[in-house]
Amino acid sequence: IDKLFTEFPELKAIENWIKTQIKKKGKNLIKHLFREYRIRKPKKYDQMLNTLNNSQEPIKRFGAFLYLDVTHSGNSYFRYLNKCFSKLSDKKGFTSLLKRMKNNPNEFKNVLSEIEFNAYFSNRYSIEIEPKIGKKKLDSKIKLEDREILFEIFTPDTYEKLKNSKEAVLIPNQRSKYKFLEKLKNQIIPVKSYIKQPLIIVVNVSNSEIDEYDVQNALFRTLKLTFYREPKKGRVVYEYWDRDKDSISDEEPLSELISGVIIYRRNLHFDGIEFKKELILNWKAKYPLNAKEYKK
Repeated sequence: IDKLFTEFPELKAIENWIKTQIKKKGKNLIKHLFREYRIRKPKKYDQMLNTLNNSQEPIKRFGAFLYLDVTHSGNSYFRYLNKCFSKLSDKKGFTSLLKRMKNNPNEFKNVLSEIEFNAYFSNRYSIEIEPKIGKKKLDSKIKLEDREILFEIFTPDTYEKLKNSKEAVLIPNQRSKYKFLEKLKNQIIPVKSYIKQPLIIVVNVSNSEIDEYDVQNALFRTLKLTFYREPKKGRVVYEYWDRDKDSISDEEPLSELISGVIIYRRNLHFDGIEFKKELILNWKAKYPLNAKEYKK
């Protein structure tokens, strides 16, 4: 464990917390990551690294990459954490995020999403972690062009029945919709008079089955196929695509305060990180993004 903090010194900011998690009984994410980190067979590790970097045979290089990617996934995760921490260590509000993580281990995934989101923009734009808006705190504020954009972030987990099932499971529609409504009710509507700029909801779906279609249904209503049948013969004479009246704006008019939704998935590999991301705009936004802000 001492080697972990020598190799990734930024993690010393939560050293005692990591040690506590590793020593705890039962399963937890940090204990799993540390187990993956410490399964290091130096000779084989060096051999595979050498094959990956120097072999001219694609099959051997792929096998070496797969070994390093799977067997040393803990290394990739801790390296990524260390990089994010280093980008935010001098930013106001970072210690508040770490405090949340230490006080409630169940918040780890949520806090990590906020950390990586802010770290992603920290070298390019002026950011503020957990900006105070009225009597509430949102998750981030980033200055793009001439105005500041507000961000509220959440990290849904895998649907519980799907996580524990060994067979096909019917996943309910619009799982993201109810989280959007919860964010509106608890975080956004109480400070509505202070919001005079775009506000983006950010959804980290790295550990969830939620996708862009679920988000689109939440914003624009659920897509459905409508059939017209001939009354006597029962045959379909006409069909068309339509949407149900079940969007967040149908339930809460103040959803106009949401300018759009960023949905992203993080894939960590031995040789780096990949983000798959999409920004979906709310057509009914009170404060829409302009073209330059959308591009950035």
